[in-house]
Amino acid sequence: MPYELLVHREARKVLLELPGEIYRRIYRHLSKLKQQPRLRQAAKLKGREDLWRLRVGRYRVIYQIDDLKQVVTVLHVRLRNERTYRAP
Repeated sequence: MPYELLVHREARKVLLELPGEIYRRIYRHLSKLKQQPRLRQAAKLKGREDLWRLRVGRYRVIYQIDDLKQVVTVLHVRLRNERTYRAP
């Protein structure tokens, strides 16, 4: 059964401001999270049991997995050189 994908307001704002090709590339990866939230290229963040990161080109997507509710919540979408690990 696929997971529900929620995108935090701040992450949605960043996504909508991205150029078309970058947006589509990140969207393809986000779509994969619905079927398999723990993608091979995703990494669990140290010190945070519930947070994962996914690198998509120059961008990093930080997301949270709730297996009980079957929900993946995208918290941040930022360039890799920006601070991405603060709570929204």
